[in-house]
Amino acid sequence: MNYEKSCGAVIYTVVNGKRLYLVEIMQKGHTSFCKGHVEENESEHQTAAREIREETGLEVKFVEGFRQTIEYSPYRDCSKTVVFFLACADSTRVMVQEDEVREIEWLPFEEALEKLTFDSTRDVLKQAEHFLNEDYAKYEEFLHQRCVAEELAKAKQQAADPNTQWADHESVWETLYKQYDI
Repeated sequence: MNYEKSCGAVIYTVVNGKRLYLVEIMQKGHTSFCKGHVEENESEHQTAAREIREETGLEVKFVEGFRQTIEYSPYRDCSKTVVFFLACADSTRVMVQEDEVREIEWLPFEEALEKLTFDSTRDVLKQAEHFLNEDYAKYEEFLHQRCVAEELAKAKQQAADPNTQWADHESVWETLYKQYDI
């Protein structure tokens, strides 16, 4: 039995307040997400990032906490695992790798769901949408609170420093409250 492993990502962006997902119409005719084989000594994230750059020209930011796998047999006596991450792109401008990809589209969730060829990738998209709608919102709030706590700790250190830019402790807190809207 042969074993293959690929890594890729469900890539999304937000345009005019609307979330769009990147789908690739492959030269072989099916529609999927960006992915490719793991090369020697690559981590899963490195593989996904490389494949995204090669197939789309995009640099993306991976969303922490999302990792989905699918398994299937692409041909007889072969087991394949595909790891999908979730990634955000700042731009919709892509460069198509024409030897593998026929076309790239940015689609809203429902349209992307209909366009995907396989049930397994549709399931991954559903998980990504759920994660962004539910779990990631909680995660973003956690990160915001952690960032504020770190900034407050730095401010306390600055306020204790005799060379601080603020005249007193109260102005430190007033500045932070305004800056972080707390």
